[in-house]
Amino acid sequence: MGKNVCLGRYFFQLPPESKGKGATSTKSRDAAAETIDVWPSNLLSTGGNQSYADVCSLFLLQMACVLNMAAGWRRARLRIFLCVESDSGDQGWLAKEERFRELLGKLRIRATIKIVPWDSAVRLLRGSDSGSVVTEEFLSAVNQLLKEHSTSAAVRFLYLPRPPADSNQSQQYLAQLDTLTQGLGPTLLIHGLTPVTCTEL
Repeated sequence: MGKNVCLGRYFFQLPPESKGKGATSTKSRDAAAETIDVWPSNLLSTGGNQSYADVCSLFLLQMACVLNMAAGWRRARLRIFLCVESDSGDQGWLAKEERFRELLGKLRIRATIKIVPWDSAVRLLRGSDSGSVVTEEFLSAVNQLLKEHSTSAAVRFLYLPRPPADSNQSQQYLAQLDTLTQGLGPTLLIHGLTPVTCTEL
């Protein structure tokens, strides 16, 4: 797959004034109280290390910023959620947050960083009989994590994992995305291949 891909789900739930004409009106919604939530790591990854600064993550951030600059969304607050494991210790959490904050500064992105422990979900992944394979139980746990922290968001931006090269696995891939995003509300899953940011001026 050599293209950037965006998949939207539950966007029919957005208020009419958020979709185009009348987007600057706040009569039926409080734009200042709304949030745009970004989860920049691959939540379906079976690897131990979560990357927040690969090309796909940066593309995801850029798309969230584009929405935040639109007329009807300028007052919405941008929140970025970093998933961490407790065994990394307090210093590990702080180091990840500090590095990411420096990156946001270079990219001139104003956002609140939220640290989210996801040990309970990862434990299901690593404790499964099938090894580090994405299971329905793991996906449901991650879905619950998203609901717990992003239930009030106006829109959520999630990392879209690369589709499988084997077309026979396509239905399984779509089923995983379905479980991951079930009941979340307006959600945009993005897989980016094109570098869109630069910190050199």
